[in-house]
Amino acid sequence: MKKEWQKLSEMTFEEKRWYIWEYYKLHIGLFILVVFFVGSFINNRFINPRPNEYVYIAWVGITATPHQLDAASEELSKIVYNPYREIAVITDYSTTGNPEMDMALQTRFMALLQMGNIDVFIAPREGIDAFAEQGFIRPLGDILDYVEDRRVLYAIHDRVILMEDMYANTHFLAVSLQGSPFLERYGLDADDIYFSFVVTSQRFYAVAKALEVILYGA
Repeated sequence: MKKEWQKLSEMTFEEKRWYIWEYYKLHIGLFILVVFFVGSFINNRFINPRPNEYVYIAWVGITATPHQLDAASEELSKIVYNPYREIAVITDYSTTGNPEMDMALQTRFMALLQMGNIDVFIAPREGIDAFAEQGFIRPLGDILDYVEDRRVLYAIHDRVILMEDMYANTHFLAVSLQGSPFLERYGLDADDIYFSFVVTSQRFYAVAKALEVILYGA
């Protein structure tokens, strides 16, 4: 360090600038990166933490714009307890026709599914049947104890797709969202849309609240 300071003290300003950049640019770059990542961590963890997902809905195979789903997510977020720390999310995983984008969507979808981060599928009947065949759907009966809106309990028997398991027991597989004022308010076609509970989700209460709002509004 003494030699370096002595060498720098004998240089002109231009020579110092060139020397420092030429011999220490890697160190400078690494220092900037460390400061950036540390600053980002502090900001995201303590100053402006990213809200947690109270409920995460995968929207699959139904035409919708990002604006429509963002607006619907914002209204659905009324079910959360702490709007500063939690949000409801509706994310479109429908195919786009772009092979690279579709592959990226599929990869993200499967990763979130395996981690238990997706709580609900909203999809047409064909999509629900495909998810059920792959074992991705949990019986809706698992959340009925958490449903407080009696309109949902009264209507659900006329709206469900039924599934029979290997023991001949009948389960609610998915519930139709036809006529949903929540979806119609955002211009989303609800004629062939079904709500189903993802097998890896543990957010029973949040899924029940989401079903109440989507069927009858917040």
